[in-house]
Amino acid sequence: MANVYVGKDMSSLFPDIVLQVRVKESSISRLIGMFTAQYGHLHSDTALLCINQLTKEIMHDSEPIRRGHALQTLGSLNIPDLAEYIAPPSSRPFKTAALC
Repeated sequence: MANVYVGKDMSSLFPDIVLQVRVKESSISRLIGMFTAQYGHLHSDTALLCINQLTKEIMHDSEPIRRGHALQTLGSLNIPDLAEYIAPPSSRPFKTAALC
């Protein structure tokens, strides 16, 4: 990500990064999400591969932070016709207990 912020084109790594979307480590998952959002519009056909995994995380993951991050990543993808993928998981109410 440091190379991305400096301005170097790292889009050639996009297919390899998309394959790592299932990583459970929070910090690595966040970096993958940022990278996917940055280069998703250039490789929209490849970015579609990660939509299924992100939707599964939104619908079934027990950790609210992981669900929120998956929804944020899915929403930040700049892909045509993405609304049909976002609508089902975002309309489902989350059953997370509020911590006070």
